[in-house]
Amino acid sequence: MDEKKPTVLAVDDEEFNLDILQDHLIDAGFNVLAATDGDEAIQKIMDHPEIDVIVLDRMMPRMGGIEVIKSLKVSEYYKHIPIIMQTAAAQTVQVVEGIEAGVYYYLTKPYEADLLISIVHAAINKAARLKEISEELKKTQIVPNLMKNGIFEFQSLDEAKSIAYFVSCLCPNSLHVAFGLTELMINAIEHGNLGLTYTDKTKYLVKGEWEKEIDRRLALDENKRKKAMLSFVLDKDVLEIRIKDEGDGFEWHKFMELSPDRLTDPHGRGIVLSKDCFSSMEYQGKGNEVLCIVRVS
Repeated sequence: MDEKKPTVLAVDDEEFNLDILQDHLIDAGFNVLAATDGDEAIQKIMDHPEIDVIVLDRMMPRMGGIEVIKSLKVSEYYKHIPIIMQTAAAQTVQVVEGIEAGVYYYLTKPYEADLLISIVHAAINKAARLKEISEELKKTQIVPNLMKNGIFEFQSLDEAKSIAYFVSCLCPNSLHVAFGLTELMINAIEHGNLGLTYTDKTKYLVKGEWEKEIDRRLALDENKRKKAMLSFVLDKDVLEIRIKDEGDGFEWHKFMELSPDRLTDPHGRGIVLSKDCFSSMEYQGKGNEVLCIVRVS
């Protein structure tokens, strides 16, 4: 098994479906492990710490997908493995059950290979981002604690990440705050300043060209002077963080909850995931400004 390739655990009790799933993943360059029910999946996870993501069937004999998830979420070691639920059942009540169990990525059978691969990459990238944030936070600990307020301007994804790491060090739950800020700042760049629509992002992610398109738009004359801004004020035990872009805003109300009609998209979860990273989070005005509150003690 190639250790440089991401490893996917594919779980499905239907042999035909499992074969197709494995073929798609192998063709896309992943290492693939397989299991035919929940019990076997749990054993594979315990035996293979290199697993990066799980593509999990919902309805299986012995132990179903939801039971597998609940077993993993109680473990500090396994609970961070991203899970993609593949199911033929996409009723709202079942979707809500999955979300409450911690599933934010879905595939409704039958699905196209390109969509499968883009969602697998999205789940892996989210986990990799958390790992990257954790490592970067270890390097940025002293200077932020001496600051009570600040203003930063940013244009690129790398600048956004660096600022998020820096400011989050003011918070006891710095990993989650950094993740939330990163998601919101990326949103300010791509949808705010660069004008990428939701449909645009879906298209570029499926084609594997999202970052390339960001770079292309950043280089356009019309965007070279555009800046997004993050400002913060620390007052006693409350940290107020504002993120503002130069865009026209968006219908942010639609993205405060994870809608069933977006569950099978390779993105569209950033705002929902960010909400849980702060004490409170509120979009203001036309949607090009967001206020995040963090209690630091």
